[in-house]
Amino acid sequence: MKIDRVAVTGATSMLGASLIDECITQGIKVLAFVHRNSTNLYRIQKSPLVKIVGCDLDEMETFDVGVERCDVMYHFAWGSTDKDIRDLPMPQLNSIKYCIDAVELAARLGCKKFVGSGSQAEYGINSELLTPETKVDPITSYGVAKFSAGKLCEKLCRIRNMVCIWPRIFSVYGPYMQDKSMLPYALIQFLKKEPANFTAATQNWEFLYQTDAAKMFIALGENVSESGVYLISSGESKVLKDFIYEIREVCDNDLECNFDASKNSGLMTLKSDPSKTFAVTGIKPSISFKEGISKMLDFMKLRIENGTLKI
Repeated sequence: MKIDRVAVTGATSMLGASLIDECITQGIKVLAFVHRNSTNLYRIQKSPLVKIVGCDLDEMETFDVGVERCDVMYHFAWGSTDKDIRDLPMPQLNSIKYCIDAVELAARLGCKKFVGSGSQAEYGINSELLTPETKVDPITSYGVAKFSAGKLCEKLCRIRNMVCIWPRIFSVYGPYMQDKSMLPYALIQFLKKEPANFTAATQNWEFLYQTDAAKMFIALGENVSESGVYLISSGESKVLKDFIYEIREVCDNDLECNFDASKNSGLMTLKSDPSKTFAVTGIKPSISFKEGISKMLDFMKLRIENGTLKI
C-alpha cells in the first residue's frame, strides 16, 4: 500500500516530529495534531506537505474531521509520561481512553491502518531476548496501560475494519529527546565540562536513532496488512556504561564520568530481536550510536545559540 497522506498525533514529540521529517523526505502529506499550547512547534518542518491542527488529547473524541482524509493514523500522543506520575494508575487510565479516541478519529478520517506506540515497558523486568511473542509482564502502571491500550485498540480496529499495528518501542534517541533524559543530561554536562553522574550503568541496553525509527514506522504503515506486534529497536545490545563512554568520546575523552555502584539497576536490561520488523519493512539501523550522538550534539549547540536551550 503506497501511503499518500498520514495523520499524526503527538506531532511535536520526538517520534512524531521525526516521522514528519521522514514523510516530507518521502513526499508523504501529513495532518499533524498538536497540543494547543505546545512549546515544541519548532520541531515541525515548515512544508506545503504538512497541515498543523490544534487538538488536545481530550478533544479527539469530538474532533470534526470535515473533508480531511488520510490513509494511516500514527498515534504517538500519550499523557502522564513524567517520571513522578508514570506509575500512578488514574492518569494512565486516561491515556488508554485517548488511544480509543484516536482509533475512532482514524476511522472518521477514513484510515485503513492504525499504528500505535507501544513500549518496552510492556515486558516488565525480563533478561531474555525480547520478541513480539515474548510473554508480557508489565510492572509499572505505564507498562500496564500501554499493553491494555494495544489490546483494546486491536479489538476496536477489528470492529472499524482497520489493521492495528502495535510497535513496541525500545529506547529511541535523537535531537528531539526530552532535555531531562539521560543522553541529553550527559551531553549538557560534557558541554559544560562538568562531571556527569550516573547509576552503576551495568545493565545491557540498546538505542535506535530517531530517523531510523521513523523509517520503520512509515514502512510498517505501508507494508503490514494484518494486525500484529512489531519491535522498533536496533537489536544491538551492550552494557550501558559503554554507551556513556562513547558519548564522552564524541565530546572530549578527558571529561569526568562517575558511576555509583550502590545504584545498580542491572535487573533492568534490554535485549531485543527486531528481525520481524526488519523483514517486513526492509529497514535496518543505518546510523551508528556515535553518529547519532554527534547529530544530537550539533542540534544542542544550535539550540544554545538560538536560546531554546539554556545550560
